[in-house]
This record gives sequence, C-alpha cells and structure tokens, in this order.
Amino acid sequence: MIGKTPIFRELLAINQPTEPGAITQRGELENISKNSSFVITPHKPNYLLPAAFTSDTNLSPFEGPGVDAGELDHAEMQFQLSLKFPLADDFLIDDSSIWMGYTIRAFWQAYNSDISRPFRETNHEPEIFWNIPSTISMLGIRNVSNELVFNHQSNGQSGTRSRSWNRIKLASYWEKGNLGVIFKPWYRIPEGLALGDPDENPDIEDYMGNLELLTNYQIRGHSFSMLLRNNLSKENKGAAELSYSFPWLSKVDGTIKYFNGYGESLVDYNRHTERLSFGIQITDWF
Repeated sequence: MIGKTPIFRELLAINQPTEPGAITQRGELENISKNSSFVITPHKPNYLLPAAFTSDTNLSPFEGPGVDAGELDHAEMQFQLSLKFPLADDFLIDDSSIWMGYTIRAFWQAYNSDISRPFRETNHEPEIFWNIPSTISMLGIRNVSNELVFNHQSNGQSGTRSRSWNRIKLASYWEKGNLGVIFKPWYRIPEGLALGDPDENPDIEDYMGNLELLTNYQIRGHSFSMLLRNNLSKENKGAAELSYSFPWLSKVDGTIKYFNGYGESLVDYNRHTERLSFGIQITDWF
C-alpha cells in the first residue's frame, strides 16, 4: 500500500519524535515567562538602530500647509519594541492559547536639528492570535504550531498621511534544528465595509503583498534572517530584508540589517526604499 512506502513516510510523518529545534526551545522559554507574574514576553525582534541610512528619504507626505518644509535627513534612528501576553490557555483545543501582541516601530530624525528632530513615522501593530500546537513533520522539517491572527497596523495619522489596514493571517511555524521558518499568508479586510466609509489605502496590498516568508538560522550565538514579502501578481512588488546579529555585549547582540523594497514604513508603503542599518538587538525571532 502507498501509505507504507518509504517515500510516503518520508514525505509526511505524523507524530514522529524529532529533536527540539530553535522554535521549540523558544516556546519552552515563553512557557516559563507566560506563567510568571509581572512578566511580558518578547514577540517579534526588539532592537535599536542608531545608524539607519537610505539614499532617498520621502518628503512628499510631509509637504503642505502647516507642515515644516525642512529637508529630511537620509540618516535616522530606528527602534522596534514588540511584546505579547497570554489571554487564555486550552482555548477549544488542548494546549492551544490565545495571545495579545503589540509592536511599535519608530523612525526618528534624531540627527536633524534643523527641524527639531521629529519622529518621521511611527507604526503601531496590535494583534490577537490563537496558537495551536502541531505534531506534523514533512521532509524532516517539523510543523511546531499554527496561528489564526487578527492584525491591525496603523501609523496613527489622519488625512493624507493616514495609513492603516486590517488583516486576517494564517501563520505556520516550521523548524529543523537551528533553522526556523514562518509562513504567513493573509487576507486584507477592506476598510469601511460596515460604516460605508471610503477605503483610504485601497492599493496597499499591491505593494505590501499578500504573504510573508521568514527564515532564521542560528549557530553559536550568530543569527541570520531573511524576510520576504510579495504580492504574487504580474506587476511583481514586495520587499526583502536581510539581518545578521552576533554576540557583542553581555545582554545585547550587535545587528546589521539591509532592506530593499516597498513598505519599510506605512507612510512609504508605495515607495521603493533601500536602507542599511546598524545597531543592537535585544531579542531575536527565536
């Protein structure tokens, strides 16, 4: 029978024991913090990038009446703070859990004294997600868990600077040893469905894409990450971010990041950006 052939067993093995990988080890640490009082668990990477350089800073969203027309610097400071906390355990399925997450990413013109060092852009990303553990493995890669996510992302602005969207995501976590992979397709919920309000950013998914793929490999304290987004259309648009972090100080790692594509920040979702950044990283993906 085909179910007993070696090829089939290798292609799809369910409930087969495998060595715990990077994501599993991270989950074990999160279980400790989850059950501790007064502890909030890291979510996405937390970092500070004092040196973030781009060859082209987009001034157009900031031009107009009442807006300072001073030039924006091509060098700025960036940081990301990302945390999560559990809301409920064993929700409908044993060992599953409901989490609330929040990520803020800031783009700060910290060296631009001509216009009083403003925050050029701040992106807020609250989300709620249902994490369901898995025991499936395929080609030696283990599916650790899957998530159903409701995600909101906004820059908190109004008028022509307003950028926001709501998404329903499916996130699938896979690992093999020190390699971790996250696959996230999503569906964008059109704005104004209930109230009849206009959709302020109807083309955002044309640039920000319909899915995201993250791979992260760690070895001896060094971490290599690649994040890809794509819109899966003929007019192919998306983004790629390469990150490398390495042991540096006792509590933080050094990090180098290179971004190329659309949607580095929400205000620039439809503008191509290329940026090289240096700084420190407090927590990684896994």
